[in-house]
Amino acid sequence: MSLKIALVAGEKSGDRLGARLIQALKTYYPDAKFFGIAGPEMQAEGCQTMVDMDRLSVMGLAEVLRRLPELLKIRKQLIKKLLADQPDIYIGIDAPDFNLPIARKLKRAGIKTMHFVSPSIWAWRGERVYSIGESIHHMLTLFPFEVPIYEKAGVAASFVGHPTADDIPVIVDHKLARAKLDLDVAGRYIAVLPGSRESEVKRMLPVYCMAAKILLAKYPDLTFVIPAATGSRYEQIYALLKTLQKQHGELPIQLVFGQAETVLQATNAAMVTSGTVALEALFCKQPMVVAYKVSALTYHWAKRKMLIDFVSLPNILAGRELVKERLQHDATPEQIADDVERLLVDTELREHMQESFCFIHRQLRRDASRRAAELVHQEVSKGAA
Repeated sequence: MSLKIALVAGEKSGDRLGARLIQALKTYYPDAKFFGIAGPEMQAEGCQTMVDMDRLSVMGLAEVLRRLPELLKIRKQLIKKLLADQPDIYIGIDAPDFNLPIARKLKRAGIKTMHFVSPSIWAWRGERVYSIGESIHHMLTLFPFEVPIYEKAGVAASFVGHPTADDIPVIVDHKLARAKLDLDVAGRYIAVLPGSRESEVKRMLPVYCMAAKILLAKYPDLTFVIPAATGSRYEQIYALLKTLQKQHGELPIQLVFGQAETVLQATNAAMVTSGTVALEALFCKQPMVVAYKVSALTYHWAKRKMLIDFVSLPNILAGRELVKERLQHDATPEQIADDVERLLVDTELREHMQESFCFIHRQLRRDASRRAAELVHQEVSKGAA
């Protein structure tokens, strides 16, 4: 009988991690059955999905509250299916608020459980580490500083590195990236990454467009490039750009589907919505300003819970303000435009930022998917929970 491996990813970044993990697991279990909740990349690797992964992709307290009945229904159905199918192991990929309650139910039923990507217990709600230990047998972390936190609480954890650090070369070929996008080698381009979620794009794209307008008044040679994370985001951004340009005039903006990594490698600076993409920009050695806005309810709730001074991964990993963060009321077009301008004209700042990015990149380059698969294999080999 082939091994049954259940995996649940809640958004695009988790789908990519899951796909790489499945590829590596096939080395140990070529005939394994993979099922759960998967996006297109995991499905391409043979993972059967119970529902469309996009139904789990929500961000912020207000957004979650609106979707809560649907999310709870999906989770209940999934738990029922998993208890009936009895997988050999359950691997939650990120999305901790959705995945960890499932893992707890399964662990109590004697099913092996692991979680890939630690929740940000070092940033807020540090007490969660104990309840996490009640839900999983092993935590796979992307960052080295997370392991001691779990070990102190008696929870098994291993640093595996970051798969994206493995995928992106440390030395970026700027000219090749421009050639792939058919961009002028001598031109000046600004990457604009408004987010992978509908709510993020709705809040951030108008701000970035106004910042672009301010920059163009000083630097009319600039062109802005927006990589849309998914087909639905492409349609949303395209429609929103049409509305914004009717209000504020035409802007030199190129919208492309996917290719965020190439866009980040090809451009001169970036306006980035905080999240996984900020780390991807780091791996691409792209000088950036990070911005973020959420609903007032989510902001005030998160502000009370935060245990650290930064929200973007480049700054958290550096332990200092490596990139500018413009959050909530500070995320204005004027502030963001000023920050981007400095990135364009201050050569010393750019070089310092890129040197720091290279150092962090090398720290996280550990063949993560292979290491994660090895640890899953070890956990499965221990036998029943």
